Amino acid sequence: PGFSGDCVCPDDLPDCYKAQVRWCLRTDGQRDLHYFDPGCLDCECRAGEQLNGSAAGEEGTSCPDFAKHRQPDEYQNCICPEELPLCIEEGQAAVPKRVGPYCRVTQGWDSASEFRH
Repeated sequence: PGFSGDCVCPDDLPDCYKAQVRWCLRTDGQRDLHYFDPGCLDCECRAGEQLNGSAAGEEGTSCPDFAKHRQPDEYQNCICPEELPLCIEEGQAAVPKRVGPYCRVTQGWDSASEFRH
C-alpha cells in the first residue's frame, strides 16, 4: 500500500483497471489511474496505454520528471511521487499546519496528491 493505505501499481505496470475498464477507485472513493482500494478484487495493473500511436509519456503528454508517473491522467493531472506525497501549491499563502494550500487540478478543485499539468 501507498501512503494513503491504497495499493499502488508498480512503475512497469502503472495503469489500474477495474473489471477490465481503465481507472480504479481509491479507498476515499476518488477515481485514480495508479492507486486502488486494497479491497478491490477485480483490480489489476497493466502497462501504460499507447496514445495516438506513440508511447504514453512522450513529449506533449508527459508529466514533469519528479512526478510519480510520466503519463498524466485523462484530465492532464499528474501524481506526486511517493517520497513527496503531499502536493502544496508554490507561491501561495500558507494554510495552518501546512506551508501552503493543496494543489489545484484541472477539474478545478484542490488535491493533496495530484496537480494540473
